[in-house]
Amino acid sequence: MDSRALLPLVNVLAAQVPSLLSSSSANSTLPLPDPFVISQALDKVTRPQISNRNISELFTYWGEFISQDVSHIRRPTTGAPTDAANITLPAAAAAAVPVSVGAANASALPSFQFAVPDSNTASPPLPINAMTPFVDASHIYGTAASPSFVAGGKLPLNSAGLPLLNGDTNAANSFTVAVPGMDVSSLFSFALFNGNTNPTMQALFILFMREHNRYIDTLVAANERQDDATMFQLARQHVVALLQQIHYYEYLPLLLGENLLAQPAPAYSATVDPSIDVLYEAAAFRYGHMEVTSSQTLQTDAGTMVLPLLQCFYNSSAVLQNGIFPLFAGMSKSVQMQPMLYMVPELRNALLRNRPMDLFAIDIQRGRSFGLPSFNAARLAVGLPVIRDFASLTNDTAVAFALGQMYTSIDTLDVVVGGLAEATGTSSNLGPLYTKIIVDQFRRLRDGDPFWFETSGVLTAAHLDQIRHTSLRDVVARNVPEVLPEVVAARLPASLFQVIETRTVDPDANGYTFTNPYINGQYALSGIIESADSLRVRVVCASENWCGLGFGTDMTVADFVIGHVDPATQKIAVEARSTVGAWSTPVLANSQAALEIISTSYISKTITFEFRWQRTGNQPSFKDQQNIIMAMNPVAANGSWFQFHGGNREKLALSFVTGAGTVGDNVTQRRIMHGIGQAIVWLIVFPFGIVWGRYLRFISGWIIVHATAQSFGCVAVVFLLALPLTDPQSMGLTQNSPHSFIGIFLFAIMFIQLVLGVFNRRRLRSHAFKTQHVRTAHSILGFAMLLTGFANAGFGLKRLYPVGFTVTWPWLGYFGLLAFWMAVFAIAEIVRAYQAKSLNRIGVPVQVLKVDPEQKTAKLSSGVTPVVPALVRRPTAESVETSVVFYTWEQITAAVLDGEHLVVGNGRYVYNITRWLPSHPGGKIILETVNGTDITLDFFNESDYDGSLVSDAVAAAEREVKKLARLLPPSRGRAGSTGAIATVRQTSHSTVHVNHDDDNDEDDAAPILDLSAPHWAAIRKARWSHAHTKTAAQKLIGFMVGEITARKSHREFDRNELRRYAMLSKTCVSGPGAKCPTYVFKFALLYPFEGRRENEPSKFLPGQYVELVDRVSNKMIARSYTPISGSTASFEVAVKLYPTGTMSTVLQRAKPGSKQFRIRGPFGSPIINTSRALASTATLRLDNNRLSPLDKHFSTIICIVGGSGIVSALQVAREYLLPTGKTLNAHSGYEPAHDDELPIEVGDRIKVKSVGLDGWAIAANLETDEEGLCPLSILHPPAGRDSRVVIVNCASTLDDCAAFNILDAGALSFPNQLQIHHHVSAGAGPKCVVHGVPGTFHDGRLTPEDVEDLVTDAWDSDSDAVRKVVVCGPAGFVGLIFDTLVGLGLECGEIVILPPAENEPREIRVDA
Repeated sequence: MDSRALLPLVNVLAAQVPSLLSSSSANSTLPLPDPFVISQALDKVTRPQISNRNISELFTYWGEFISQDVSHIRRPTTGAPTDAANITLPAAAAAAVPVSVGAANASALPSFQFAVPDSNTASPPLPINAMTPFVDASHIYGTAASPSFVAGGKLPLNSAGLPLLNGDTNAANSFTVAVPGMDVSSLFSFALFNGNTNPTMQALFILFMREHNRYIDTLVAANERQDDATMFQLARQHVVALLQQIHYYEYLPLLLGENLLAQPAPAYSATVDPSIDVLYEAAAFRYGHMEVTSSQTLQTDAGTMVLPLLQCFYNSSAVLQNGIFPLFAGMSKSVQMQPMLYMVPELRNALLRNRPMDLFAIDIQRGRSFGLPSFNAARLAVGLPVIRDFASLTNDTAVAFALGQMYTSIDTLDVVVGGLAEATGTSSNLGPLYTKIIVDQFRRLRDGDPFWFETSGVLTAAHLDQIRHTSLRDVVARNVPEVLPEVVAARLPASLFQVIETRTVDPDANGYTFTNPYINGQYALSGIIESADSLRVRVVCASENWCGLGFGTDMTVADFVIGHVDPATQKIAVEARSTVGAWSTPVLANSQAALEIISTSYISKTITFEFRWQRTGNQPSFKDQQNIIMAMNPVAANGSWFQFHGGNREKLALSFVTGAGTVGDNVTQRRIMHGIGQAIVWLIVFPFGIVWGRYLRFISGWIIVHATAQSFGCVAVVFLLALPLTDPQSMGLTQNSPHSFIGIFLFAIMFIQLVLGVFNRRRLRSHAFKTQHVRTAHSILGFAMLLTGFANAGFGLKRLYPVGFTVTWPWLGYFGLLAFWMAVFAIAEIVRAYQAKSLNRIGVPVQVLKVDPEQKTAKLSSGVTPVVPALVRRPTAESVETSVVFYTWEQITAAVLDGEHLVVGNGRYVYNITRWLPSHPGGKIILETVNGTDITLDFFNESDYDGSLVSDAVAAAEREVKKLARLLPPSRGRAGSTGAIATVRQTSHSTVHVNHDDDNDEDDAAPILDLSAPHWAAIRKARWSHAHTKTAAQKLIGFMVGEITARKSHREFDRNELRRYAMLSKTCVSGPGAKCPTYVFKFALLYPFEGRRENEPSKFLPGQYVELVDRVSNKMIARSYTPISGSTASFEVAVKLYPTGTMSTVLQRAKPGSKQFRIRGPFGSPIINTSRALASTATLRLDNNRLSPLDKHFSTIICIVGGSGIVSALQVAREYLLPTGKTLNAHSGYEPAHDDELPIEVGDRIKVKSVGLDGWAIAANLETDEEGLCPLSILHPPAGRDSRVVIVNCASTLDDCAAFNILDAGALSFPNQLQIHHHVSAGAGPKCVVHGVPGTFHDGRLTPEDVEDLVTDAWDSDSDAVRKVVVCGPAGFVGLIFDTLVGLGLECGEIVILPPAENEPREIRVDA
């Protein structure tokens, strides 16, 4: 059983209001009249009245259909009251019983009991709802936990599309009840037996069972077949959505007169209780009993069949004999009763065939039994004011008098009686109280339903759109396959819930020259010329609203005569109206002089008016042909009477002399021009432009052809769209047709596509539009727009030349062009894919770096990167326009800086790509980016050809991070710190850099890249997504102009070669208040797996720098930067960004992966001996790679830096304090505290693998061949225990003191060997610690006295010491320090001056 079923009713609206019976019991002076007395008394003072809104009888039974879905009452078995109220049909009422029952039998029939509260019960127990309290088709599918279905997930229907009968041996069981005299075996086995109540109910049940099976068939046809249970649930979800759509968007708005529920549906709320309210179940829902008529109507092939209501109760013969369609055709054209206090005799005196029952009396007693409040109490509960007396309740004085006779006070009025007695509006079936109750109930049913069809994620967007555009008429029309489509179209009205008559009029000359029918026979026009300037006209039309005649070619120039029904008087008002010069409602004419009204009439919903019209303005003589517009709206006015005519309009050229005229067929010259023009654009111009832009990019100037074709097409579409806008009605723009809607949609999409095209063009020229999303969106939207345009061209052609039995030449042309372009696109795609594949197939391998899964080794292997053989040999003379010359990489870079566009293929051949700039498919910006570089790796591969290698590297890096991601214990051996390091940031163990192992000089070795997953993502993002074809490679051969000067191999390293890098990260290391912030940028080769080249340095040495070349403002510029860590494969630079700096602006704007950078180097000679530069050569001695005990005299290196010159000091600190790849001796032993730490004894040789930020390193003990983590502080420094590195950093403010992890790592590794002093011009003040910057802070500028103290303290009287001072900073700063050092006795050879390279542009420098 569904857990949402078998729940009690709730008392939400009237929870705080006492029940009517409890109030009556408390006050014995307010007795309640007998329900049967009330029913019979009201029957005598009310009369039958059909719906004044022409609501159909099908509407009545739809209400019952949905009510059975949301509630089916079962009384509680425990806690029932002991008293009972009897309702007996007395013999005196026999006269009111139909003849089929008979008075003789009436008195013998049993009475009916209803429970009422006893004297000790405050309120009766609320009944149980056996259904789920949702609009979820539970009455169709049942509430069992495991619903029943047959093969394929379908519901059981026989070959005639009807359910099984209860008498069938294979019939599914359902809820059944015993009704005297009823043959249950002849009824359908619905999940809810009450579906058999009457033929119309049976038809509704069967309709949606058929829809369930039909939807499954559509899924199967669409190759969406799944298992039976899933197919059943998908179809059930579809049916539920249809019920919700129809009930909330067709039924409720018509019932209430407007849609009082919020639109669109709000999101599901778990706080909303969807349970059925007792006021709805026992009162408001019962209003439908008053809508029932005394019969049900079928429209069959033989004519109209009327079934008496008494023959309808639990009788399936009508459906078995006639099917379901005649019921929908008949009941949708029959009008229901006006819901009030009148009930047809069949329900008031006989119910369930021949079983006498008073349904109205039952409704009244049910309300009392369920504990409903009084009418006025209910009004107060829902927020309505009380009614003071019966005269104020209803306009029917007889009803008011009768109620006053039965009820001693209106405060004791039953809510069932009062709710029906309330006056209803002209556009609603309900009074205020029932409206409030029903709106509340169905709002909660919707908002408390987690599977409501409009809730996001319940249906797909396409399915939801389909449901929203499906009406009950659509469901009927597609589920009656036994009926011919033309019969369905003819017999089913547009609305099944409201009867709108469509009538024709009979022409009658009556003294007129002619009488002609128009608008499908609903409009007749008669006319006679009385003089050249006077015309007498008669208009007859089948309308309840308005109809009119216009003199003129269209609405923008015509004069009108309009006749309309006055809703109050039901008389015809005729008036002259004038155009407002636009496609808008005509306004009342300033003068009615041209119009003389002769007669008017309104009989049988037919408007007739005669008038005399005097010629006005430029109107031609009435003896000449007249342009006439006829229009009408046949539907009764609801609000403003002058409503849009829709398709009820015709335009013609008419002769009032003869009555002959040419009715406009809407295939005007403008429409033909529009159709032919749009066909040319969408079937020729746009496809041509797409083919040229996608498949012929190898042709020079392709972008011009593509842009011209598409721009011409856009301009033509705008012009051609203006044609229907000038006459939207005759051109059909206002008709409800897919062509019009799709056309407007295509116009909007075309504008978006045009904007995307402009941005895509910008993308091809500018880094600002590098994103591939624009290109992708432009391509996808272009194809989607083209396909939609093809379809819309077909819709338009159908409007011009409807498809008949003979195929005309336009259709042949349309399908011919369609087939032609389909073939062109298919062939082009095949050729394009073949060329891309063939390029890779004929390639030769190039070595690339491969990393093992543990990322511990890196070796070169072949077979990954293909290169076209034609590029490995010199092209023929015919393929090269200029003579071949030899270049060096230095010459290529110089040429690029001078404005040339040269690239290199396979490390050897030089190509001048200048001619390719305006037509390269990827855009000029790609060629500008690769200018001056080797394009082998990415030209002859897709951009992500090494994706599998990247995945392996990322996985290995993630494993390494998991292995090391813990905070290690503090470093050992720091007791001897001099205190020069004021503070050091705590950090987890992560490597600061990874350099090549100095002990391994194999040519094919390469540094293991210290790159994380975000770094790899930045690399892949920086690559231009592309795929070149063989045609592109052949085109490139034609651009060859020379070769690289002969080298040992194409893998020989040349520091002058520009190589492309991706920015991996960008970190600000200065304080927030720094005037010029300092950033650390990390770069890596665009294709890191290329591997280390022959003679390529494994690391950067102190004093070396790299050159960054970029195009800025259409000029090539170069800047020098000093790497602070890494190798040529991946390195970091620290850059101070100046507001006016040219390259600073580029770096400031750049984001990781946003662009490619061209870098070459390293340049410059090392400033110190990198093996033992600090050791005194007089005392240095090695014994078997161990430091001799005599090695006690070591010197100090001082780095005095200012501004961005700090990077030079970082190089020195990295080299001597972060000994990656070096072998050091242990001066102290170490006992591991963790399993992954390395045991060390005094004197052990320790090979450092990588250094962390926390003073620890991954190292190997060469004595024990063990590997693990060890503190660097127990090892001898690389330059000896007495050596020191002193860094003096001069900064303007505290925030200019940057935090570099190299200094952190050095301070933690060898605290006695590193001293850092910060001289702050603005003053350090009490803030001695600045955002984790290590070192001692000093107030004020660095003075000559400070320099003297540093030199004296460093070397004192040690004449044998090797002295080295590195000075780097602004020119004035360097000059002052240099003069001071010379004055202190230092020789020029002991002073190294390094410029702050990134401040100013300089010439490309090549050191010998």
